Amino acid sequence: MVAARPGKQPGTAGTRKRPLWLPPTDNVGSGLGSFGRVHDPERPEFRLPGVMAHAASKSAVSMLTVHYAQAHPGLRVNVVDPGPTATDLNGHRGSQTVEEGAEAIVRAALLTSDGPTGTFSDAAGVSPW
Repeated sequence: MVAARPGKQPGTAGTRKRPLWLPPTDNVGSGLGSFGRVHDPERPEFRLPGVMAHAASKSAVSMLTVHYAQAHPGLRVNVVDPGPTATDLNGHRGSQTVEEGAEAIVRAALLTSDGPTGTFSDAAGVSPW
Protein backbone atom coordinates (compact mmCIF):
# COMPACT_ATOMS: atom_id res chain seq x y z
CA MET A 1 0.00 0.00 0.00
CA VAL A 2 1.18 3.50 -0.66
CA ALA A 3 0.02 6.93 0.33
CA ALA A 4 -2.03 8.73 -2.30
CA ARG A 5 0.29 11.62 -3.16
CA PRO A 6 1.88 13.05 -6.28
CA GLY A 7 5.51 12.34 -7.00
CA LYS A 8 7.85 10.34 -9.17
CA GLN A 9 6.36 7.30 -10.79
CA PRO A 10 8.00 3.88 -10.26
CA GLY A 11 10.79 3.04 -12.67
CA THR A 12 11.35 6.60 -13.96
CA ALA A 13 14.41 7.73 -12.00
CA GLY A 14 17.53 8.46 -14.06
CA THR A 15 18.58 5.75 -16.48
CA ARG A 16 17.34 2.90 -14.34
CA LYS A 17 15.59 0.23 -16.38
CA ARG A 18 11.94 -0.35 -15.61
CA PRO A 19 11.35 -3.74 -13.97
CA LEU A 20 9.43 -6.33 -15.98
CA TRP A 21 6.71 -6.42 -13.34
CA LEU A 22 5.64 -3.76 -10.87
CA PRO A 23 3.61 -4.69 -7.81
CA PRO A 24 0.06 -3.35 -7.67
CA THR A 25 -0.87 -0.15 -5.88
CA ASP A 26 -3.81 -0.77 -3.56
CA ASN A 27 -5.50 2.30 -2.16
CA VAL A 28 -7.59 1.43 0.87
CA GLY A 29 -11.05 2.83 0.29
CA SER A 30 -14.51 2.49 1.71
CA GLY A 31 -18.00 1.86 0.43
CA LEU A 32 -18.59 5.45 1.50
CA GLY A 33 -16.38 6.48 -1.43
CA SER A 34 -18.59 4.62 -3.91
CA PHE A 35 -21.34 6.67 -5.53
CA GLY A 36 -23.18 3.48 -6.42
CA ARG A 37 -23.25 2.26 -2.83
CA VAL A 38 -24.16 5.59 -1.24
CA HIS A 39 -27.14 5.94 -3.62
CA ASP A 40 -28.40 2.37 -3.09
CA PRO A 41 -31.09 2.23 -0.34
CA GLU A 42 -30.30 -1.47 0.13
CA ARG A 43 -26.70 -0.73 1.18
CA PRO A 44 -25.60 0.27 4.70
CA GLU A 45 -23.62 3.19 3.21
CA PHE A 46 -26.94 4.79 2.20
CA ARG A 47 -27.86 5.14 5.89
CA LEU A 48 -24.67 6.91 7.02
CA PRO A 49 -25.20 10.58 6.09
CA GLY A 50 -23.23 11.96 9.07
CA VAL A 51 -19.82 10.97 7.78
CA MET A 52 -19.44 13.52 4.98
CA ALA A 53 -15.75 14.32 5.48
CA HIS A 54 -14.77 10.65 5.53
CA ALA A 55 -16.94 9.92 2.47
CA ALA A 56 -15.45 12.89 0.60
CA SER A 57 -11.88 11.77 1.31
CA LYS A 58 -12.63 8.19 0.19
CA SER A 59 -14.32 9.51 -2.97
CA ALA A 60 -11.17 11.50 -3.71
CA VAL A 61 -9.02 8.38 -3.31
CA SER A 62 -11.35 6.54 -5.69
CA MET A 63 -11.09 9.27 -8.35
CA LEU A 64 -7.32 9.49 -7.96
CA THR A 65 -7.13 5.74 -8.46
CA VAL A 66 -9.14 5.92 -11.70
CA HIS A 67 -6.90 8.69 -13.05
CA TYR A 68 -3.68 6.83 -12.14
CA ALA A 69 -5.02 3.66 -13.77
CA GLN A 70 -5.86 5.58 -16.96
CA ALA A 71 -2.56 7.47 -17.05
CA HIS A 72 -0.45 4.36 -16.36
CA PRO A 73 -2.17 1.35 -17.96
CA GLY A 74 0.89 -0.82 -17.35
CA LEU A 75 0.42 -0.50 -13.60
CA ARG A 76 -2.24 -2.19 -11.46
CA VAL A 77 -3.89 0.59 -9.44
CA ASN A 78 -7.07 -0.31 -7.54
CA VAL A 79 -9.22 0.64 -4.56
CA VAL A 80 -9.95 -2.02 -1.96
CA ASP A 81 -12.69 -1.70 0.65
CA PRO A 82 -11.80 -3.83 3.71
CA GLY A 83 -15.41 -3.68 4.92
CA PRO A 84 -16.76 -2.94 8.41
CA THR A 85 -13.61 -3.73 10.37
CA ALA A 86 -13.36 -3.26 14.14
CA THR A 87 -10.59 -0.67 14.62
CA ASP A 88 -9.77 2.27 16.87
CA LEU A 89 -11.20 4.57 14.17
CA ASN A 90 -14.74 3.25 14.69
CA GLY A 91 -14.49 2.43 18.39
CA HIS A 92 -14.19 -1.28 17.54
CA ARG A 93 -17.80 -1.34 16.29
CA GLY A 94 -16.99 -3.10 13.03
CA SER A 95 -18.43 -6.54 12.44
CA GLN A 96 -15.16 -8.20 11.42
CA THR A 97 -11.62 -8.52 12.73
CA VAL A 98 -8.62 -6.69 11.30
CA GLU A 99 -7.42 -10.01 9.88
CA GLU A 100 -10.74 -10.51 8.08
CA GLY A 101 -10.65 -6.94 6.76
CA ALA A 102 -7.11 -7.44 5.49
CA GLU A 103 -8.07 -10.43 3.30
CA ALA A 104 -9.40 -8.30 0.42
CA ILE A 105 -6.37 -6.01 0.61
CA VAL A 106 -3.92 -8.92 0.55
CA ARG A 107 -5.79 -10.51 -2.37
CA ALA A 108 -5.45 -7.25 -4.34
CA ALA A 109 -1.78 -6.94 -3.38
CA LEU A 110 -1.10 -10.33 -4.95
CA LEU A 111 -2.45 -9.35 -8.38
CA THR A 112 -0.09 -10.05 -11.24
CA SER A 113 0.62 -7.75 -14.16
CA ASP A 114 -2.34 -9.20 -16.10
CA GLY A 115 -4.79 -8.42 -13.27
CA PRO A 116 -7.42 -5.69 -13.34
CA THR A 117 -6.66 -2.01 -12.93
CA GLY A 118 -8.89 0.93 -12.07
CA THR A 119 -11.31 -1.20 -10.06
CA PHE A 120 -13.13 -0.92 -6.74
CA SER A 121 -13.29 -4.20 -4.87
CA ASP A 122 -14.16 -5.69 -1.50
CA ALA A 123 -14.34 -9.18 0.03
CA ALA A 124 -16.99 -10.17 -2.54
CA GLY A 125 -14.86 -9.07 -5.52
CA VAL A 126 -15.11 -6.18 -7.97
CA SER A 127 -17.91 -3.76 -7.13
CA PRO A 128 -19.47 -0.84 -9.01
CA TRP A 129 -18.04 2.61 -8.37
